[in-house]
Amino acid sequence: MIVIKITDGLGNQMFQYAYAKTLQSCMSQKVYLDISDVNNLRHNSPGAVRWRKLCDRREYQLDDFCITLPVIKEKKAYEMCGNSKRNYKFLNYCKDLRLLQTVYLKESECKESGIRYTKYQNYYVEGYFFDKCYNSSIESVLKKEFKLRKKICISKNIDQVLKTRNTVSLHIRRGDFLKVGRDISGNDYYSKAIEYLQERVKNPFLLVFSDDIEWVKRNKKFVNEHLFISDANYSDSEELALMSMCKNNIIANSTFSYWGAWLNNNKEKIVIAPRGWRKKIIPESWVVL
Repeated sequence: MIVIKITDGLGNQMFQYAYAKTLQSCMSQKVYLDISDVNNLRHNSPGAVRWRKLCDRREYQLDDFCITLPVIKEKKAYEMCGNSKRNYKFLNYCKDLRLLQTVYLKESECKESGIRYTKYQNYYVEGYFFDKCYNSSIESVLKKEFKLRKKICISKNIDQVLKTRNTVSLHIRRGDFLKVGRDISGNDYYSKAIEYLQERVKNPFLLVFSDDIEWVKRNKKFVNEHLFISDANYSDSEELALMSMCKNNIIANSTFSYWGAWLNNNKEKIVIAPRGWRKKIIPESWVVL
């Protein structure tokens, strides 16, 4: 049995699921998801506590999609994680020799060191797995499983725009990024991205998404025709799906809009991503500004 811990916001959860699904595709072991500690409350180090105070609280959201991997019971997950993480010297020797019934692995141990999962042990795995290699080998599977379980109710106005205009999703992430030093909403990235698209797309129509849409309305001036989608009270998964329905995408430094663009099936799409952000996940065909 291999258990993958699911944490943080929807975009990060999707990367963790992609890794878990990749394991399932190449392993004889059963793969489960642990959704019992999405906000990492079991991490009690001073650094983890400080980080939690800065970050927004999250909920498990993958069940909005047609995912197929099962969720392990909370009690079983706690037993596996708690027992295998104890940092006793003897237990570390046992771990190195593969003598423990359950082996706890951090991402660096299972991704970069070439760890071989064996059918004789259980594994509890924790990490983010920000690497497009986990997407490319099972791309068709992930695109099928990352579809919404329930049909999204789209207004006639938005539906008409999606069908008839050269739409561009534009995502501005603020929220807890303001507190952790990741906010790029105030720099020239978005103006450069819009300018780039204007030179290549005829009459681009912007669909604007943000976790702080009122700030965007007050502080961003769009010359292009546009709609503020985040006014309409869609759920996170529904907004992500709407991003994927646009013909082109301008993403934030956010795994949330990353997946919206990645799931866009337009073969001629232009996707623009901010420079210096998670190079390992950016497809070669995307534009970095």
